[in-house]
Amino acid sequence: MAHTSLWIIFSAGLLVLLIADLIAFGGKPRDISIREAAAWSALWIAISLAFCLWLWWHAGRAPAMEFLSGYLIEKSLSVDNLFIFVLIFQYFALRPAHQRRVLVWGIFGALALRGALIAAGAAFINRFSWSFYILGAFLIFASMHILFRKNIPGGRSLEANRALRWLSKTLPVAKTNAGGTFFTRENARWVVTPLLLALITIEAADLLFAIDSIPAVFGVTRDPFIVFSSNACAVLGLRALYFVLAGWITRLRHLATGVAIVLLFIGLKMVAAHWIEISSGMSLAVIAFILTVAIGASLLDKRSGAEDIVNLSSSPITGLVAPLGSASGSIRDSAARELFRRGRDSAEAAIANWRADPEIRSLISDEATVGIAVTPSHFAKIRAALNNPPLADVPPDQDAQEFEWALDKNIRLDILTTRTPEGQGAIAKFLAKFGEGIQQVEFITRDIDRATALLQSHLAVTAIYPASRPGAGATRVNFFLASAPSSGKILIELVEPKK
Repeated sequence: MAHTSLWIIFSAGLLVLLIADLIAFGGKPRDISIREAAAWSALWIAISLAFCLWLWWHAGRAPAMEFLSGYLIEKSLSVDNLFIFVLIFQYFALRPAHQRRVLVWGIFGALALRGALIAAGAAFINRFSWSFYILGAFLIFASMHILFRKNIPGGRSLEANRALRWLSKTLPVAKTNAGGTFFTRENARWVVTPLLLALITIEAADLLFAIDSIPAVFGVTRDPFIVFSSNACAVLGLRALYFVLAGWITRLRHLATGVAIVLLFIGLKMVAAHWIEISSGMSLAVIAFILTVAIGASLLDKRSGAEDIVNLSSSPITGLVAPLGSASGSIRDSAARELFRRGRDSAEAAIANWRADPEIRSLISDEATVGIAVTPSHFAKIRAALNNPPLADVPPDQDAQEFEWALDKNIRLDILTTRTPEGQGAIAKFLAKFGEGIQQVEFITRDIDRATALLQSHLAVTAIYPASRPGAGATRVNFFLASAPSSGKILIELVEPKK
């Protein structure tokens, strides 16, 4: 159906939209509100529907119906797979402003990968007509896999992903995302940031998604132009749709079932194409009906979804403590990563002027440990959920209990509580005044006394204690109150390890 002129017009329009999206959202990281995301999502949907109407006027009813069917298929698969994006961002502890940058650049890779797959698929089907039936059988298998996958406990965890672990070990990775860039310099060499690892993981995940979605769109049309244009329009709106839906994506618990049934319908349609012909209009009606029922059933389902992973980036700090003791490892780790991200980001903002001083910077590690103060009951519950890790050796006069929780080599929490809730210890006072939450952020120093002296002489930053004092595990520590631009005062603990 598509002439060269159609490809040129669509490609030019796509390029303009990509440049506009990059200018608007690819610059300095900033948080995006749900209202702004909803407005952009509505705009992308309107552009896609306008293109569908133009296609109807230019090429006729059938191509327009095929485009809309392909668009609905790709959109529904995208919404279901946003769950994986939430998981990836929580795994790398990315704040929303950095998530936006990953998604903006991820669109370019997604379009390039899908364009290559569509070109290869169209050439293969044209050369080997029997391959159409193979794709149909593959979609039937894929639909069964989606239905089966839903019942695998923890089946969507990234913790055991060998490729991701290998990538993290192979590439030199920065300790933080403080600058929101894909590359940074540490110790006079260029290293990648967790932001780039997240982008690579997103692209790899999208490639797997495309293996399902592209054959499905070939099931409603064999026109490469319709397949590519419907994919492109759906992918363009994915970034904005993520920020609209990420906070309650787990409420769409029946969407995966609906997507599986759509894939099953298309697969059967492809396999039976020699004997049964189903019009593009009928295909569109069936697809729309299945997805409407799946979404409606999800919205009517009153279960809380507590057993699912949720997007915690908008939760208050106090709302992140209880999930630390969850029986679900995915929920527990997601809450821990979000608490670490918030504590580390606030601390890095607060000590930015420390790191600007070369002498002070040379004494303080980039690695952070975020201290979370919890009530004794929550402390016991969290520790039990983690199979009772050993308690740190805290000096008796400090009236505290703590243990370390290391999610990986770069993400660590100290879970802290008081032995006497009504007492005068630092943790007891913190809980009485602020409640549970981020109590301190710890950085390692190789010389606590020199770091304390330099902070006083260079920056007029005074330590809380006039001299360093004993800490857990025979360390030497001191504390400093620093001002974070967006979160007020934050307690920074400098720790000199046992020598």
